[in-house]
Amino acid sequence: MNKKFSALSILLALFLLPAGQALAQCQLGVPAIKIGVQGAASGPHSDYGRQIEMGATMAAEEINAAGGVLGCKIETKFMDDENRAATGVKNARYLVTDWGADFTVGTDSSGVAMAMGPVLAELKHIHFFTHAATHRLTEELVAVKGIKEIVRVSVPVYQDAITAALIFKDRKDIKRWATIGADYEYGYVSWNLFKETLKKYRPDVEFVASAWAPFLTLDFSPHIAAVMAQKPDAIFATPWAGEAVMLLRQSLIQGVFDNVQVWWQAMGGSPITPPKPPIPPCSS
Repeated sequence: MNKKFSALSILLALFLLPAGQALAQCQLGVPAIKIGVQGAASGPHSDYGRQIEMGATMAAEEINAAGGVLGCKIETKFMDDENRAATGVKNARYLVTDWGADFTVGTDSSGVAMAMGPVLAELKHIHFFTHAATHRLTEELVAVKGIKEIVRVSVPVYQDAITAALIFKDRKDIKRWATIGADYEYGYVSWNLFKETLKKYRPDVEFVASAWAPFLTLDFSPHIAAVMAQKPDAIFATPWAGEAVMLLRQSLIQGVFDNVQVWWQAMGGSPITPPKPPIPPCSS
């Protein structure tokens, strides 16, 4: 890409482009603005990666239909990072070095994100992280190490951990907490930040058990049994996507919800919008 056009100028053009403008000759002197996209598109977390892929595709189609960016069309290429750090790093290198991406976007796993950070600095290309909720991505890799190629456009674990602690700090009847955690970066940082925050307000609380489930866990029975043996008042859970569904179903079958007062299900950066209630008919 012509170096005289900065990343900022392209981003501003995305917002300032008049709607309905016909696709004209690209003022940037390139065939297309190429955006590499990746996310977890296989296994029980595939819904998250597909959301990223569909969102990127829809955005590119809408921008191109409105005339592109400074007359340049948007071209995207999606790759499955398999929820693996090594694959995410490999994809990043391929998209920038071989495919020629001007920007990259996506990434679900916090573990993948932490591995990609130093590589982005080496590649000198901006990546927009759309999920990957670990706060260490920005607090350590950006604020401390100064990696400018990392841009977060999704919420970090503050909503999962700090918010939970603030909600339950005044529940004096809930004293014993346990976790069934995702056995990687996101699960660890969420649980640790929750514990640190809650302890500031409630020195009396106890953290009585932790059971860590690796990716691709299908049977959560051992994790549920290990945690419930310690008789917690509440459970803080961090498996997500399809694994969260399986965990919740198995916990329901095993009667967990009859024996705990609270189940906090953290889900990272993919909020669920509840359906709107039906509008009642007008009375005559």
